[in-house]
This record gives sequence, C-alpha cells and structure tokens, in this order.
Amino acid sequence: MPSNPFPGVSEMRSQLLAVVMLVGLAVGLAACGGGGGGSSQTTAPPPEPNEPNQPNEPNEPNTQEVFSTLEPTLDDFRADDYVFILGDASGRLYTYTKGDATETEVRLVASFSKWLTSAVIMSLVNDGVLALSDNPQSYIPWWTNDPADPRSQITIEQLLSFTSGFSVTEDDDTCVRDEDMTLESCAMELYQIGITAAPGTEFNYGPAHLQIVAYIAEQAAGQRFADLFTMLVAQPLGMTNTNVLTDTDNPYISGGFRSTVADTERFIRAIMTGNFLAAQRDTWDADRTGPPVTLGNAPPGLTVGDLEWRYALGHWRECETADFDADCADTTVVSSPGALGWDPWIDYDNGYYAVVAWQAEGADILTLPGVASIELGYDLRPLIEEGLNSLR
Repeated sequence: MPSNPFPGVSEMRSQLLAVVMLVGLAVGLAACGGGGGGSSQTTAPPPEPNEPNQPNEPNEPNTQEVFSTLEPTLDDFRADDYVFILGDASGRLYTYTKGDATETEVRLVASFSKWLTSAVIMSLVNDGVLALSDNPQSYIPWWTNDPADPRSQITIEQLLSFTSGFSVTEDDDTCVRDEDMTLESCAMELYQIGITAAPGTEFNYGPAHLQIVAYIAEQAAGQRFADLFTMLVAQPLGMTNTNVLTDTDNPYISGGFRSTVADTERFIRAIMTGNFLAAQRDTWDADRTGPPVTLGNAPPGLTVGDLEWRYALGHWRECETADFDADCADTTVVSSPGALGWDPWIDYDNGYYAVVAWQAEGADILTLPGVASIELGYDLRPLIEEGLNSLR
C-alpha cells in the first residue's frame, strides 16, 4: 500500500482557501447541519437483515471487534461529530460514531450529489430514454444544431464526464444556486456563457455540465429532476431521506443533495453488489479523462495531494500515486467526495465499501474538510485491508 499522498496538508490549506468548493453554498445553508462536540464511541449498526439493500447484522467472527484497529485513527480525526461505516457484499462490517452524529441525520453531501445525479442519467440510459452519444439539441429546441458551432457536438457522455467544454467554476457568479430561476433558464444562461474548449478535449470540474444534463433529462422524460431521482434511484434503493431541493424549479444539481449515512450506504452497496444498474457499471466507471484529454479546472483534493485521479461519469476513479499508471488503470476504486467532508467510496478489488460522513460547518468550512476526509480514508485503507484479509 503506498504511503499517505497528503503530506503537509495543514501547511498548504491557507494557500487554497480561494478554491474551496461549495463554500458559498455551505455558508448559506448552514442550518441543515448538526453540531456539538462529544467523546468518541463505537456503536453497532441496527440489524435490518430482511430488507433489500440494507446492512445486515455482521456474522461471526465479530467484525466490529476485527476492525477495532481503525479506532485510534478514527479517534484522532479532527471532526467533532461524524460517522464512519464499512461493509462488504454481506452487509455492514463496522460502525464508528463520534460526538452527536447519527446515521439518520440528514446532511448536505456536496459533491456526492454528482454521483447521485449520474445515477439518474444512467438509469435513463439503461431504460433507453437517453443515449450517452445524444446531443443536447435532440431534446432542447433552442440548442444549436449548426455544425460550425462546437456546442452542437457536445454529448451527454461529455456532460457527465465534465469534458463538454463548459468551464465555469463554483466561485463564478452564475445561476446554479439561484432558486428563483427555472432549470431551463439556468441551462440557457450557461449555454450563452459558452464553452472554452472543444468538446471532449479538456476536463473542467464545475457545475455547468450537470445543470444542463439535468434539464436534458427533464425534457426527455417529461418530469422534474427531483421526481426522476425519487422514482429511478431513491425508491428502488429505499433511500427515504435523500433528494435535491424540491421547492425550487432550479435545484443545485451538482452540490445540493442532502442524504443520510444509511441512505448513502444503500446506494454504494447496491452498486457494489450489482443490485443497481449492473449492466451499466463498466460504462459508468470507465475512465473518461485520460490522454489526450487535458486538465483544466481541478478540485482541491487533487491539487493538495498531487494526485492524478481520473473522472468517470459523475464520479472519480482513484489513484494513490501522482501518475495514473497501469496499476491504477487496473485497480478500480471509485468515489465522489464532497467539499464539506462527505466521502463515500467503493473498492471493487478488495470487495468493500466505506463512508466518511461529515458535514463541516462554520470556520471548519475554510479548512478543506473534503481533503481531510480523503486523507482519513487513505490512512484507514491499509488497516481495512488487513482486517478483511483476516476474515477471508
């Protein structure tokens, strides 16, 4: 296992405050979080063995005890209130809670929203309503079909992989968090801002791609995006406490979802076990940002750790080295960490899933909590693999 790729994070934070993702959103929506300190404690998950896509009671040996080796690292993590869970195809293996956090508390999950959004689109692809090769003008009457305009060459695949050419960032003053607009009017505003790179040539991490693809989904399916998420993702997986804002016609698609630990687990476990969109998984997880695609805007998690992760469709393919080499290409760890600290991942090769569930608030927002959660995950992974090996 490579060493932790985030040396000197604390020394670098002050240099990166200007590029913290979603800070404006988090400050404006601080009321949705929990707070307060408290001593760390270890709790067992509630057994729900008879419900689909739910964690099962651990089998013998006592896996809570097996993974107790994680506790010193988890105790030292700087968040006062957070939950960590670990599971495999059989169900929940380990649960840790610190402070007042609970598995059922609804939290703002920031960029985990991107994975949830892509699940809606991939469901529509799976059902034949959309195709990844489709262009926006097939569904949006005002979108150009002029071959001389490169926007006519954009595909749904490029929107989901952030290679469409749109390059606005979270810090830009755009419509993506304007709840008084409609999704159509926001998509039109972004369309008029235009693209800065030819479609398919440059990766730019930002909110425009998904705001537009969500409007395409609405046009194709004839339903509001929030309702599509409920119908195609939340209800089949039993995610009763997860959705994007439903009281606006312009929900913040790439960062505005709220969820719980329990719902997040249902989502990633269903993907890992093949109980959700199994036929689309290889397509969904495939690397879309390798050469010749170049790097434009990148989130702080990559710049701080000098990582060369690749982007799939609405989520990351991770690599623990600065160069995405052949070993990385053959290893499948997928994730979608959020700027406020919510970090779910699936390690297909080692057969487990995990979630660091934290919503930073107040001054913590300015200290790169998303990077801290990623760093915690890298510290935990060798210990997780040791525990798994002892069970097999």
